Amino acid sequence: LGAGALTFESARADVAPATSLNVLNGGAGVGRGVIRITDRAGGSADIDLTAATTIDDVLQAINSQATARVRASVQGDALRIDDLTGSTISELRIMDLGEGRAAADLGIAGSTATDSLLGRDLVLLAESTRLRQLNDGNGLRFHKSLADMRITLADGKSFDVNLTAQPSFNTPLALLNDGAGVRTGTIRITNRDGQQAEIDLTEARTIQDVRNALSAADIGVTISAISGSRLVIHDATTGDASNLIIEDVTGHAAADLGIAVNTENNTISSSVVYRIETLGTVMRAIEHAAGNDGDLSVAIDGNGLVLIDHTSGGGTATVEALNESKAARDLGI
Repeated sequence: LGAGALTFESARADVAPATSLNVLNGGAGVGRGVIRITDRAGGSADIDLTAATTIDDVLQAINSQATARVRASVQGDALRIDDLTGSTISELRIMDLGEGRAAADLGIAGSTATDSLLGRDLVLLAESTRLRQLNDGNGLRFHKSLADMRITLADGKSFDVNLTAQPSFNTPLALLNDGAGVRTGTIRITNRDGQQAEIDLTEARTIQDVRNALSAADIGVTISAISGSRLVIHDATTGDASNLIIEDVTGHAAADLGIAVNTENNTISSSVVYRIETLGTVMRAIEHAAGNDGDLSVAIDGNGLVLIDHTSGGGTATVEALNESKAARDLGI
């Protein structure tokens, strides 16, 4: 951070024995199969990992066999295979058999003339990484309503980041749908009286912008409230000439806002459109926080996040926890 970048290991995401194989490799998981391990004395074992579901299953399968004298363990974000023979007759070799990919996906496929093979990092973060997978399954502890952290940039400017799971009318559309946002376009609304309006949402940036656009159409259909993580749509007309219909004309705004409906009801609740459940939503919450006008961007680099300060100045950039939130601490910053 500062006139450059701050890199931190997000959520200290070391591999643990209980770690599910499905969350490794950025959520791509591990292909199952049979692997062959050959120790440095030439002893070989074919190890069936087709039923393995956790790192511990892999460790037990390797360590419980007796024909290849090796021991498997976890070192940081990787698996480590140690040769126990003391021999130098052959290399320590690990390979997949048949069409399996377990050794490759576990990062241990290969050979070495030393007594230890350290695999590659298995914890590769992605925007789709679930927060509950971080910190060895302990997740990210953020405040339920107040701001979690304050970021001060090199030029002295600061802004607060709120990771609350409750949206407001000022919530940017970019934060909806796990940070995937809303694919804006034109929607068509038909009210219960049968009146229609096409509403252009291409310039909408917040939920309030959408609310204003619906109100400006003046056909009695509005976003009347936000209930939990859902938008509440109300049709104030009293007729029965038509169902309340909200549909996309161009783009996918109605679908992405969870309000695409064809119903006899005058009031509907959208699907859940706002939740802080993935790393991508945390990244978007930082980038779209009020007061961050493009001054700080966030990217993923392997198993960490990079915060890039685009300002210049002689100050020291800082990240400060607020309101006893543990979010900054859990992110390792």
